Amino acid sequence: MPAKKLLVVGISGVTCGGKSTLARNLQEKYPDATVISQDDYFLDVMDPRHTWIEELDHINFDILSSLDMERMLSDAKELMELTTGILIIEGFSIFNCRHIEELCNLKYFFKLKKEVCRERRSRREYDPPDCPGYFDRCVWPEHIEQLKEVERTVEGVTYFENVESDHALEAVLKDVRRESE
Repeated sequence: MPAKKLLVVGISGVTCGGKSTLARNLQEKYPDATVISQDDYFLDVMDPRHTWIEELDHINFDILSSLDMERMLSDAKELMELTTGILIIEGFSIFNCRHIEELCNLKYFFKLKKEVCRERRSRREYDPPDCPGYFDRCVWPEHIEQLKEVERTVEGVTYFENVESDHALEAVLKDVRRESE
């Protein structure tokens, strides 16, 4: 009997857009699925590789260089060797890292309107917390740049714009079933 094919599902997009919720809901449907979250790869706040925003006196956490993407890629490749079924990779900029994007069989990207994103983010707690002006100086402009890059360079992405998590889950489940046949 041939080995079961590994399906890698990439979930990316705007902060507070539904990425983690979709990954969690997908894992509930497929309990053997493994999830890698980009949030687990932020550099330590004392790491000198961070980009410091002088006028905010704050680190820009919304760019790839604030993450250890080499370790994330290494972990993903290792899991691909050990995992069958489904590997879910989720994070705000995973498709902006070509090596991770290329691992994904299915690609999904969440979009939100700016004010919806701002309102959702204001209800979240971050460590360190967002400073005044951080959303307008870093979060939103970085998201727009990442989105433009994905739209310009990444093929086969399904975009979810202002969708409910149930709608996104149903669409992904349909694609997973199709790919698993």
